[in-house]
Amino acid sequence: MSLFLLTSEIAIAFQKVYHTTVDHTDNAQRLQTVQELTAYLESTYLCHCDTNIPIQKVAWLSTRSLLSKFEFFVYQLSLNNEQSQEAVSSAAERTLISACVCLEQSMELQTDDLLRGFRWLFASYNQFHCLMYVLWHLCAQPTGPHVVRVWNIVDLVFNVTENDPTRPDPGPTWKVLQHLREKAAQRRGNVAMSSPTQAHGPSDERVPESRTAEQHSGQELEGTGDGFGDLLAPPLDPSSLTEWINLSENLGMYRFEP
Repeated sequence: MSLFLLTSEIAIAFQKVYHTTVDHTDNAQRLQTVQELTAYLESTYLCHCDTNIPIQKVAWLSTRSLLSKFEFFVYQLSLNNEQSQEAVSSAAERTLISACVCLEQSMELQTDDLLRGFRWLFASYNQFHCLMYVLWHLCAQPTGPHVVRVWNIVDLVFNVTENDPTRPDPGPTWKVLQHLREKAAQRRGNVAMSSPTQAHGPSDERVPESRTAEQHSGQELEGTGDGFGDLLAPPLDPSSLTEWINLSENLGMYRFEP
């Protein structure tokens, strides 16, 4: 019952925020809505959850994941080139972090042994939109303070999705995500060859190469040598809201999924 109430609270708030996008409401107000909702759910529901009890941990963690996805959606609206470059860069970084948090929590729901009885349910709700965003960001900006964290969650999502025979078929969208991952690995390899220290995080921690990424990092990806460029991973600006929405909608990704 609590899980239904939590999901309903978030859905109602999301509808309100979604309609404000039509009215061109200030994004600071949308962020305030998310923060107020988070504080309300914390004090009303989440603080009473015992994460040692499976069903209560499901409610606690799935709510966190939905709130992160909500935050990701709102931060995307801050990717507006009409703002200062500093504000846009900050919004892009926050969007990336919120996408990572959403993916991390989604993976915990699917891999935590305590929640194995619910694994079939959460395996059906793939956060492909968040995954696509972080991969696209890695293609555009292969270096940065969060690159290790991003690659770690990307590798985990791919390993779980491709190596667990009990999971449902991810569908044709997965081909696009595989291509973006290969493109990102290629960009990372190019940066590493030109300046080895740039491909690491701030603590010089190396990002582990997955086998798939290694196989493709040095190869030309399909669509790059025919004069038309890479149609699945075009060289777009990660701080441009318009370009991101056009790409995600053209490839069948949606701005907000369960």
